[in-house]
Amino acid sequence: MSDWAGSEGEHWAANADRYTRVLANFGALLVEAAGFAPGQRVLEIGCGNGDTAIAASRAVGAEGSVLGVDLSEDMLGVARARAAAAGLTNTTFVAADATTFAPDPADFDLAVSRFGVMFFDDPEAAFANIRSLLAPGGRLVFACWQSLFVNDWLFVPAAAVAQVLPLPEPPGPDAPGPFAFADTDRVAGILAAAGFRDPAFEPCAAKVWVGDTPQAAAEHLRTTGMGRVIFADAAPELIDQALAKAAAAVAPHAGPDGIELDGAAWLVTATA
Repeated sequence: MSDWAGSEGEHWAANADRYTRVLANFGALLVEAAGFAPGQRVLEIGCGNGDTAIAASRAVGAEGSVLGVDLSEDMLGVARARAAAAGLTNTTFVAADATTFAPDPADFDLAVSRFGVMFFDDPEAAFANIRSLLAPGGRLVFACWQSLFVNDWLFVPAAAVAQVLPLPEPPGPDAPGPFAFADTDRVAGILAAAGFRDPAFEPCAAKVWVGDTPQAAAEHLRTTGMGRVIFADAAPELIDQALAKAAAAVAPHAGPDGIELDGAAWLVTATA
């Protein structure tokens, strides 16, 4: 499991602007699917650096409110600073675990998450708690990745690195991780067990920006959680070879906006 309360959260906070750009297209699709409306009370799970919470805050207006929850104090600090800079006073950010979080009052109209829910240690318990925080008929809307093999933004450079350095053993099919919710049958079962009704899955595709140049994209890959594991004990010459392979692999995807590769996700909705 990624250490979101520690090193992984620190990494995402330090690279907040970069990750905002990386996830911008899928973030926009999530906001559209959520359909935030004036006056709503919104709960965001795994709010990270605050991108979706800030979009929600603007949409629900002064009569509504947004509560963002995350494990990472580092990312919450970024989110609070961004909300303050935007002049938003209807938004609160709290360090908490979605499995046990119990705000008073609850009765949220909408719970959303952008690529956060796949990391739950106990997804049934976490979603059951989230359902308990929603008003009757409240909606759940989240984005989760489809399989690694249809997400070229990671698969292409990772496969190139694997020509030189061994990749970490993949987690088990039910283990927390970025692709843990690729199987819609599994996710539907989790949501049903947690008490949600009418789960629906809409496939969506978008470009994922990974860097301005092939070299920058490869260097950033090295700093990610997976990259830190892959490159930790590697000889310098092998690191150079692996980074060169990754840069060469993503170079054909260069365009006027930098390096952009295909991404594929599910937009998942359900009702409390």
